[in-house]
Amino acid sequence: MALNATDAAAALVGKVIDEAAIEEAAQKAMGICDPAEDLRGDVEYKTHMAGEMTRRAIRQAIERQRGTEHGNTS
Repeated sequence: MALNATDAAAALVGKVIDEAAIEEAAQKAMGICDPAEDLRGDVEYKTHMAGEMTRRAIRQAIERQRGTEHGNTS
């Protein structure tokens, strides 16, 4: 199930996106997780992975933006 991490997104708006801002957003995203434990992992693992995926997504968005700013659209 997809979650809309509005608090995580709001934590980034109007800020310089540095590691502290990324971590704050990841923590907020992890805070709304309520995963079910199953054969793919326990609650702690899945919550941790939600934070890691949030960090990766933000860093990837930053890299894409930097590429656009330098005329690289690939």
